Amino acid sequence: MEKASALWSSWLVVTMILTIFLATNAQATNYPTHPNLTEDFYLRTCPQARIIVFNVLVRQLALNKNLPAQLIRLFFHDCFVRGCDSSILIESTPGNVAELDGFPNRNSVKGLDVIALAKEKLEESCPGIVSCADIIALAARDILQLSRGLYFPVPLGRRDGSVSLASEANANLPSPFANYTQLVTSFANQGLSEEDLVVLSGAHTIGVSHCGVVYRRLWNFSPTIQTDPALSPAYAAKLKALCPIDQPQSQTEIELDSSMGGNFFDSNYYDNVLNGEAAFISDSALITNPSAAALVRTLGRFPTVPFFEKFGVAMVKMGLINVKTGSDGVIRKVCSKI
Repeated sequence: MEKASALWSSWLVVTMILTIFLATNAQATNYPTHPNLTEDFYLRTCPQARIIVFNVLVRQLALNKNLPAQLIRLFFHDCFVRGCDSSILIESTPGNVAELDGFPNRNSVKGLDVIALAKEKLEESCPGIVSCADIIALAARDILQLSRGLYFPVPLGRRDGSVSLASEANANLPSPFANYTQLVTSFANQGLSEEDLVVLSGAHTIGVSHCGVVYRRLWNFSPTIQTDPALSPAYAAKLKALCPIDQPQSQTEIELDSSMGGNFFDSNYYDNVLNGEAAFISDSALITNPSAAALVRTLGRFPTVPFFEKFGVAMVKMGLINVKTGSDGVIRKVCSKI
């Protein structure tokens, strides 16, 4: 146990040194900005806010190897519905079915307990100051910073929303079954470009899904074709072994990037797409468009650097979608309650 603790401490030191280097170099990158959000927003009101969130993430990452994928997805699913206002955290009540219980989120959104823990610690230090929306944004960056040294700035000052509707999650979140046109429309509705679509899809280089999501591609792709021809024969056979034909609703986990163990954040996703080894129909859809396919090939050509830089910019841009600031919105003391 002491040896493991020492190794973890050493890794944190290396990570912090790397973070300083990356933060210095990030100054040259042209990140999007918002007039009411700043990195030092809590400097006077809660100066320890960022380190409190960071420390929670340090401990939780040691307990959950899937946390990076879970927190990135949580951030994405929050921002695509009513903007980045933490409405995804609000629980349903007898009079309202909230986003959490919408079809894309039900029983699949994870990391809520980590956000709740960070909020609890922040309320102890500076009650009523830090929004749940900012915690989600910080957590998504910090978990990547801790696990892979990926740095990008997080402008702060978001306020929380007070409305959460399952119907809006159903309507606004892109489906893993979407074609390219549907994906472009979904992203454009949020002010995101086709490049943002390709770059943010790269988050599928980590994490897991379930057989129920890929079953159609394997066994019932169309009335005349059993298996999606976009899948390579070897990858289709691998998935079929995990997801047999007689178990259409199986919850067996499948790694989105099985070649790298499912938890290594890099540009390998793009090679998977090109090689017919991407899990979702929406992933394979990226190479049905010439310009998107060209970007997929470019990002897959190098291990990390171009992808990391573009991914950071796209994450900052996504984090600015329809944010509430100033007198708009509230600061929820408990993230799951209005």
